Formats: sequence, C-alpha cells, structure tokens
Amino acid sequence: MKRSLGIYAINLDRSPERWQALAAAFSPLPYPLKRVPALDARLQPQAVLDTRGLSIALPPAGLGYSMVRGREYLLVQEACFASHIVALRGFLSGEHELALILEDDAVPGPRTAPVLEALCGLDTPFDVVRLEAIRLSGSRPAVKMASLGAETLVRSLKPSSGSAAYVVTRRAAERLIAAAGRDLMPFDDYLANPSMHGCDVAYVSPLPIRQADAPSVIAESYDRSRLRRQRGLMPFVRQARVRGRLRVGLWAWALRGGGVPRNYRW
Repeated sequence: MKRSLGIYAINLDRSPERWQALAAAFSPLPYPLKRVPALDARLQPQAVLDTRGLSIALPPAGLGYSMVRGREYLLVQEACFASHIVALRGFLSGEHELALILEDDAVPGPRTAPVLEALCGLDTPFDVVRLEAIRLSGSRPAVKMASLGAETLVRSLKPSSGSAAYVVTRRAAERLIAAAGRDLMPFDDYLANPSMHGCDVAYVSPLPIRQADAPSVIAESYDRSRLRRQRGLMPFVRQARVRGRLRVGLWAWALRGGGVPRNYRW
C-alpha cells in the first residue's frame, strides 16, 4: 500500500521569484505542494532565536561558534535551521505519512517523479532519504538498503552537505524536532549525522534533485573568510573530538545492516 506524500517548500517572502520557479517545476508532480514561509533573519531576528531558545553571543549577528566547523555561527544560518523546524511542524500538523521538504532553490531532475513513487511504495523501512547534496559528482562509498528501480537507496559512509530536498517520515520529523536542542551547527550538518538525532539517513543513488546554480540567500549574506574562528589547542581538540564522534556514528549507522560498502554514483 502506497503512503501519502505532501511537498513542503521553504521560501522567503522577499523571494517571490524563487517560489514561482519552484512551483512551476514541482506542481506537475502528483503531490500537494505547500509553501512554508521561511523565518527571515533580517526581518524576524527574535522569531529565529526563539525557535530553539538561542541568543546573540557574538554581536552583531553571531550566536556562538559552530560545534563542527569551529567558526562563527550566524543568525542567517540559524534562520535556515529554524525554517526547517517550521516546515517539519507543518508536516506533522497535517495528515500525510511522508513529506518532501524543499528549499526554494531545489530543481527536480527527470527521475524525481519515479523516485518519489518508489519511496511511497517501499517496503523497506526508512526515516530520512536525501534526494540532493551540494556539489557532488562521481561516486562515494555506501551500503545498499533497497532497490528503487533505476536508482538505489543507500547509506553513505561519507557525509555530504545540503538540505534542499529530503523525504521524511512522521516519526523522523518528530525526532528531528525533539533532538534539535541548542547545538550550533548548520541544518545540513545536523541532518546528515544520524548520531545527532537517531534517524536512519539514506540517500538515493544517483541523486534526482539538485540545487539551482544561483547563489543561495545564506551564501550571499556573509563573507566566510571574515567569520571569527576559535583559536588555540583546546578548541582544536574539542572540534576534532566532535567531528570524530560524528564520523564514527555515521559509519556505525551505515554498516548496521551488515552490507558490504562499495562506490555508488552520486
């Protein structure tokens, strides 16, 4: 029996052209498409902070230092995290069994429709399925979970950035919200690491959705080279421990089914 799926697309009110492009691209799919107004770091700073109970620690716009990157974590990055929480809550308030969460620069490929249809009818249990990742090409080591016809559902041993398109179950949405806590990290880092939230994170190989070539709103909002960084031995050791723990956890999740890793096309 096929599970029902709804599409929830995160979009800033001041980016109507992105919503128009996304709606034109995804409306032909046989799933209801709902726009989720994104929280705007420029216009709604307090609403962004209140979503996870955070505050500005490094004025004018820094919340602290990212636990995985060791550099300043900005309000605009937290606005993205908070907007995904809003989208997940919107999904849980409805009746769909699965949600495709989109950022407004997602672009569907020709295989998007059959991949979503296969996921809706898949007997193999899953929590989160990534359909997009940033600037990936070639292959990556992964373990097969299930066949999706022309594509393969895999658990990757090498994490990737990107949160522009992923399918999530109701159980996983609840866990992603509950485990979000106050850790300072971009949402795509949070999503990609199962040990952060306890959800089984899978990927579709090859990925059927990509991000548009236009710069993201977040990337245009700051100069990465000017972000403050933590310096010294102790911050370096602390960051190495965090990243090592996350990587070991990722490998443990990927290998939990006992499959043999091999390279899958991304």
